[in-house]
Order: sequence, then structure tokens, then C-alpha cells
Amino acid sequence: MVTNYKKTEEQHYDYKAQKFHDHQFSYSDYVLKGSKELYYKLISETLSEKSDFEILDYGCGGGDKHFQFASSKNHIIGIDISSKSIEIANLKAKEQTLNAKYLVMDCEKMEFADDTFDKVLDFGTFSSLNMEVAVKELCRVMKKGGIMICIETYGHNPFMKIKRGISVLTGRRTKWAAQHIMKKKSWANISGHFESCKIYYSHFLVLFLPFLLKITPVPYREKFLLNIEKIDSAILKFKFLQFLAFKTVVVFNNPKK
Repeated sequence: MVTNYKKTEEQHYDYKAQKFHDHQFSYSDYVLKGSKELYYKLISETLSEKSDFEILDYGCGGGDKHFQFASSKNHIIGIDISSKSIEIANLKAKEQTLNAKYLVMDCEKMEFADDTFDKVLDFGTFSSLNMEVAVKELCRVMKKGGIMICIETYGHNPFMKIKRGISVLTGRRTKWAAQHIMKKKSWANISGHFESCKIYYSHFLVLFLPFLLKITPVPYREKFLLNIEKIDSAILKFKFLQFLAFKTVVVFNNPKK
């Protein structure tokens, strides 16, 4: 039986998939592109070996976040609780003749055999789950020596806590997801299930840039953003200031069996 929070998440992402599957440019997304570029760079590096990989797109949504990593060598299987999202993902994969398939499945109770996947990719799914349950399932389906790469919102920044509260009230985010944003303790709990863990912290001052970028002449936007990102990088090197980060990119190596 699907518990209440799962049903709410399913309905929320069915709605989002139907309404927003054709992504439109936003300045808010633009200022966060640094963490996404890092996430994709780390994935590309781990897939550069000359091997055939089974890749799990965990909480895949419409699938487009990881289409680029499907190849003749690497097979992607995506799972999501939202049937509408899976419908869209399979349609797009077929149109692009990708080596990928997408299944409606509960991320906390996966239907795969033990030791199925070499790599797991997570793009913002963890806050929709009970991670105490989910991490055990992830380790079960990962092969020994497997790698999991995640990009998730970090939940300590006080300014963004206020914004998340507004998002819940306006229906842009579920209450469960807002209350289960990844935090320092969350990452520590997951890291206990792996041999090693590396966390990268991104975005503080850039969060206040969307309006300024709108009024900045186009030829100067990229340079302006890069300079602010350099300042953010310097700030977030200090451990006592890392709570200000908005995004974390995390690499987990070798699940403990």
C-alpha cells in the first residue's frame, strides 16, 4: 500500500510532468548552472572507462536529465513513481533511439536483483523519499565497487528555508519534500553505507542574482556570473560557512555489503 507521502509525491510529479515537461529558460536555473556542470562532469569522468555500464536513473522524472549518458556501451534504466513522467521518458527515449528504458517503480522498494547497477545517478530525488529505507535499497541493487553521484538542494540556508515555505504554500513543492531536504546529518547517514564520500558545496551569493542578470547586458552576463561563482567558491571552502550553500554534489564510492 502506498503511504500518504508517497501518494502525494506521485500526484505532485504527475502534475508537474504533464504541465512542465517542456523545460523553459529561467534566470533562477541559469545562476545554478555551476553545480549542474560539476555534476555532469563527475558523471562523464566515471563513465570514461572502457566498460559497459548498467546505470540507474533514480527518480528519473521525464528522463531528460541523463539522456546524454545512454550509449551503445552504457544502458540506462530509469525509475519513478510518477506514471506520467515515465510515459514522457519512454516516448522521448524512443524518439531519440536511446539505449534506455523507464519503469514505474517505488524507489524505496525496487524490483531489481541484488548487484544490478554499476552507477546510480540522482538529480534531486532524495527529498521525496524516506532515505533511511531508500539507502539500504540503493546499496542492495548496486554492485560492489559501484558509484553513486547525486545533486541535491542543501537545507541549512536560512533565506532558502523561507523560500521553500512559500513554495509549499503555492503548491510548487510538497510539504514532505520541503521537510526532507538533505542536510549535513542526512549526508552523514548515507555516507555510513559507503566506503567513501566526497561532498562539493555550491551557490550562496548567486542566489541573489536572477534580477540583476535580467538587467545586465547579455555580453556581460556570463562573466558577471563567473566572478560571483568564484567568490562563492572561496566562501564555501570554509567549513563553518558551508551551511550557506544551496546545492550539494556528492559522490559515494563502493557500497558496504
